[in-house]
Amino acid sequence: MKRRIRKKYRNLLFKKVFNYAHVNELNITDICLKIKKYLKIIQKLKSHHQINEGDYRNGYETYGYNSIEEIQNNLVYISDRFGVAFRLSWLVNVPEEVERLMTTP
Repeated sequence: MKRRIRKKYRNLLFKKVFNYAHVNELNITDICLKIKKYLKIIQKLKSHHQINEGDYRNGYETYGYNSIEEIQNNLVYISDRFGVAFRLSWLVNVPEEVERLMTTP
C-alpha cells in the first residue's frame, strides 16, 4: 500500500471514527456504526500493518472486551494512536462485542 493511500485512510478514520475528545462525548452505538461503515478501510490498514510489523495478535489478546466502559476508555486512549496492527485488530471486533455486552444481562 502506498504511503499516500495509507495517510488518506488514516486521516479518514481519524475524522470519521475518532472525532471525539473525551469519554463524555462518546456515543458507543454511533461509534459502532461508523466502524462498520469503514470496516473495509480498517481491514486494509490492518493487513498492511500486520505484514510490515509481523504482529498478528487479535483484540482478545491485547485490550479485550470485558465491559462497555472499558471499550469506551480504550477507544479514547487509541483515538490518536490507532495506526498499528494490534489496535486495528481490536477495533474490528468492537461492534460485535458491544452488541454482545448490551444483550447479555
